[in-house]
Amino acid sequence: MRQLHTILLFCLCFTLAHAQKISKDDRKKANDLAYDAQLRFDLDDYYASLILYRQALHYNPLHENAGVNSALCMFQLGYSIDSLVPLENNLTLSRVPDATFYLALIKHRQKKFDESTLLLQSYKKIKSNKRLNNNIEVDFRIQQNVNAKNFLANPVEAYISNMGPAINSEFHDYVPVISLDETSLYFTSKRRNTDQDSLNSDRHYFEDIYVSHYINAAWQKAVNMGPPVNSKTNDACVALSPDGERMIVYRTSENIISGDLYISRKGKDATWQTPEKLPDVINSPYIESSACFSMDTSEIIFSSNRPGGYGGKDLYRIRKLPNRQWSKAYNLGPAINTIYDEDAPFLHPDGLSLYFSSKGHNSMGAYDVFSSTYDAEANSFSEPENLGYPINDVSDDIFFVVSVDGKRAYYSSEKADTYGHTDIYRIDTRFKSKEIVVQTGTILLDSLPQKARLSVYEMPGKQLQGIYSSNSNSGQFVLALSPFKTYTVLIEAEGCKEQEITLKALVTEFDPRSIIVQLKKNDAQ
Repeated sequence: MRQLHTILLFCLCFTLAHAQKISKDDRKKANDLAYDAQLRFDLDDYYASLILYRQALHYNPLHENAGVNSALCMFQLGYSIDSLVPLENNLTLSRVPDATFYLALIKHRQKKFDESTLLLQSYKKIKSNKRLNNNIEVDFRIQQNVNAKNFLANPVEAYISNMGPAINSEFHDYVPVISLDETSLYFTSKRRNTDQDSLNSDRHYFEDIYVSHYINAAWQKAVNMGPPVNSKTNDACVALSPDGERMIVYRTSENIISGDLYISRKGKDATWQTPEKLPDVINSPYIESSACFSMDTSEIIFSSNRPGGYGGKDLYRIRKLPNRQWSKAYNLGPAINTIYDEDAPFLHPDGLSLYFSSKGHNSMGAYDVFSSTYDAEANSFSEPENLGYPINDVSDDIFFVVSVDGKRAYYSSEKADTYGHTDIYRIDTRFKSKEIVVQTGTILLDSLPQKARLSVYEMPGKQLQGIYSSNSNSGQFVLALSPFKTYTVLIEAEGCKEQEITLKALVTEFDPRSIIVQLKKNDAQ
């Protein structure tokens, strides 16, 4: 397939030389650079080929092969859509049939679904032997446009917030793994840790595992876990056992090409020990990079692209046998797996709710998060349900984990407020859009209850929301607020200084609590 792509691009190239004068020497330089770039492109080395294609375009801006493949490289490398816009013209003017297909994908990522569909319909009319993608693939992409429009028109109620600079960085941050009590968050990052950090073949820093702890109502600055969990190559956290004593880690081999799943255990001094490779029933010569434990750790569900599946990555399950050995891997079947990739499984502590990401099913684009329920009697999972927009969007939404009470979830996504690339987000489903919640508190003066007047203003704009009073005997007050809004409260009491406090939106508070306000007497008293 890749060879066909190469032949199509070279055989169908044209230069539009009449539109711009380009010297013979510059054309030769561009052709030589494009040839070298194509060799790397065919090896999926998109970063190196992109550099060479850009150099080719410098000498010949009309070099079609360089223009088209530059766009494809940037698409594969996950460049922001804004950065792809200048290359749209290359794809639009190109006579290479598959340029139309990739232009349709860019339009989809831009949420121009009708334009994307028209391009795909046009592409479908091209003879099948002159294009790379068959009608099944084209129809699936058209359906994704339909799915995306439907989900955007019918959003689910969920408050999604970026975890902030204590967790996220300007680099890629992903695969959140949360402890059962939600006080420890482990995740993977490609950030620079020390001046000695080196770059991999994609010109990114190697993956390392980081950890942050929730202390004094705030997530602390994430720190690199260091050796022996992290090594000189890629190390990614995969799953945490419910007791927090075992962590599954993905580690690449020294050749940086292959990799396997390992398990690290906490020692007697609560430090993480050197990861040990999991058995061959999980690890194979193929790709196994995601997994999760069952509540009692007697089962592991993992993803693999090994032969015998339904296509791409599939989800498999192994169980601990009475002899303490692991069973053979069991494919979860066509209810879960599709011809596309399924990845990042998470089995909720209830033992029944399976969350995973898929590029198939009724995805609205790239990886979407799905849920499925296990039926113990039938030994099967229900038809997966797309979690909908805004949890899912047209880019990758993956590595989804849920709190024990089901009120919060954490996952990796790239949204408008990202700090650079993929970030870790928290989803809160505790409140409905029009819900009113109660904020309680107590007004004190010299540690004694104080009657006071509380004027509550919505922010921004400081529009008066209501006027409340504290009880003269207990000092307690009750405010009726929207959980999604921030408020400023002006507190006035006889003989006391005015005091103003800010109440953050309750949905942003991990564990909302009653507040205590200590007033001060006027200076004259």
